[in-house]
Amino acid sequence: MPHPFSASFLLTFALVEASPGPEPQGPPPCAVATVDPYTRGEREPLQRAGYESFGPFPFCKNHDSAAVAALLPEEPIAWIETAHFRLGASLSPLRLDDRNQQPALRAELKALASKLPGVDPKTRDLDPWLRAHLFAQRLERIHAEVSAVLQVDDDAFSKTPSDPIAETTFMGLGPHFGMKEKFTVLLLRDGAHLRRFTAAFHGIATSEPSRQFDHALGCGFVGAAETSVHGTLAKDRAMHANVAYHTAALLYVSYRSYCHDVPAWVIDGLAHDHARAVATDVPIHVSTDLESATAEYTQWDSLWKSRLAEGRFDSSTEWLEGTNQSALTDEQRLQAWAFVRHLRSLDPTAFPTFFRRLKDPFHRRLRFPTLEELAERQRSAWQEAFGATARELFAAWQKQPLRKEKKRTAKTTASLRNR
Repeated sequence: MPHPFSASFLLTFALVEASPGPEPQGPPPCAVATVDPYTRGEREPLQRAGYESFGPFPFCKNHDSAAVAALLPEEPIAWIETAHFRLGASLSPLRLDDRNQQPALRAELKALASKLPGVDPKTRDLDPWLRAHLFAQRLERIHAEVSAVLQVDDDAFSKTPSDPIAETTFMGLGPHFGMKEKFTVLLLRDGAHLRRFTAAFHGIATSEPSRQFDHALGCGFVGAAETSVHGTLAKDRAMHANVAYHTAALLYVSYRSYCHDVPAWVIDGLAHDHARAVATDVPIHVSTDLESATAEYTQWDSLWKSRLAEGRFDSSTEWLEGTNQSALTDEQRLQAWAFVRHLRSLDPTAFPTFFRRLKDPFHRRLRFPTLEELAERQRSAWQEAFGATARELFAAWQKQPLRKEKKRTAKTTASLRNR
């Protein structure tokens, strides 16, 4: 049975106002995207690129991609359906100059050119369709990365909702990470248009990057716009990093179907790892001061080491039991990201076991668990996967920089004695 939407999951980036919004009234003229110049909409190059269609396809409750285009006539949306996603992208053309020709982007273009011969990997111009293709490729890469973290593949998931529902064997209500339908992603130019879409089709109005569930359709949704985050998402790397964060978070929460909330720290820590693999100077969470948020986020690789060594991280571990991501402080986000990376380094199978245990269904999915049941589940998952409590694991982690410092001191002392 479908579950009500958890309140803690609605707000994932900025203030979201509840606003049901009207359904679209008639089909106004649309700024239709031109035919894809790289496949020309033909079946053979489409399949070579790993795509299934250019639409129309289901995109939200009782509406398809054509209805979304009708709601947003100002946005020339390019539609692409991949193995795991349905993407709508209306991104502005970008001219690359000497300062923003990142090696990673060139590698992406080269990989894309191997599938779409019309793509020039040395191009300095990213047209809207080329950007759509890049994001289709990026979404599939994120799916592969998350699958690798959890050590699963497509064959692991239930094909129909009637598959076994036992706690240990249940793998969700469908083939898409446990969801019935493919994940949907909408990337627009104007945040006001994103707000119009989310109000009309999700019952929540937001112009900022967000992720939501469409239980009626049976999938998760990620949306962002170029004017979001103080307009910084007009830059390709910033949009890429934000999409990586929210898509990864959505996949982790959707794993084995969205049955209940999981601890906020583990979702946030994992999602930041995917975002930082794209860019370490693009802060995902910005309240007011973008400059200071960027400066601190850029230093995360060194900040966590110094704060761990100085004993500045929260060792109480009670904060690990919260399920509201928006309630995490900047310090807790840093600690969660670093702690997740540490846990994943301990044993190649321990972390996937831990996360799978967190996602075992409660009460045969007939009702949500209480906060205490969620906390108790996490406590038992620590023991089953790592053979220790969260407090013990944190204490052992905190001793690591102390051991290294003692070794460094001993080495220096020995060197002085030998002079």
